[in-house]
Amino acid sequence: MNQRKGFTLIELLIVIAIIAVLITILAPALQKAREKAKMVSCASNQKQLIYGLNLYATENQNKLPPSPNRDENGSWHRPNDLNFSIRYWSKRAPLTDAEMESIKNRYNYAGKYLGKILKNSEVFNCSLSKIRDGDGWPPFGGVAGTYGEFYRTGRFPTLPCTYTLLYNFDGFNRASAGVRPFDAPNRTSDKNTLVVQDTLMYLRGNPELAWLQNPSDGQYSFHSCHPFQNAFHAKPYYTLKHTDISVLPKEMDSLLLNAGYIDGHVEKFNAFDTIHLTHNNVAHNWITEKYR
Repeated sequence: MNQRKGFTLIELLIVIAIIAVLITILAPALQKAREKAKMVSCASNQKQLIYGLNLYATENQNKLPPSPNRDENGSWHRPNDLNFSIRYWSKRAPLTDAEMESIKNRYNYAGKYLGKILKNSEVFNCSLSKIRDGDGWPPFGGVAGTYGEFYRTGRFPTLPCTYTLLYNFDGFNRASAGVRPFDAPNRTSDKNTLVVQDTLMYLRGNPELAWLQNPSDGQYSFHSCHPFQNAFHAKPYYTLKHTDISVLPKEMDSLLLNAGYIDGHVEKFNAFDTIHLTHNNVAHNWITEKYR
């Protein structure tokens, strides 16, 4: 008796069709699972950052580190940078020895206070942003060093991160109509306890802060460290051109973000569950309603 070996072409096509249908059905669920895992990783980063803040505070009379977004002249900048120097904010190159010497006593870059505790710069960047400690910086050529190196040494005067750093930040001095100002925690015992969250901001001026190869591309645009509909990715942010600053664009209706509190817990929230705060009506940021 002859035994049939293998499969017929029709049988193979049926199997392939079934596999294709299963992939189509399962793909959205797999994508959601991946995004959920990345949100968990993002929350883990924020918890490590909070741990570092608390460890610093235990050694400094309950005080949190100085904000890296208060410049050496005493004025405030948007809270989305690890390093910021008003004198060199538009310089896209490492600071020289002479330049570092000129600002070192008042230049509060993040690594100056947290670099020995939080040695890896990835703690300050959501995994969705795809920034790594060893990545070359700047991100569009002409590499002058690594991202992590500049975090730890402060040699790059404007070094963006994908978290909004709200400890010791008092720069929101003009709130949107009817919204109470944000009162940043300066100590671990303060009433307001929100110290970090994923970035959600709008650049109307100073488009260089978006760190696009062509800075003018950042003019009039929303930025987040998490992907959302129609946004394009250019490290460290996902960016959407939009001329109407009065409302968040509909593309953000499913954008989820994390917020971390000094007691160590992290909460997930929707971009639309935020309040709109500004600094001198120029630096526009949205933060979670739960900041107490």
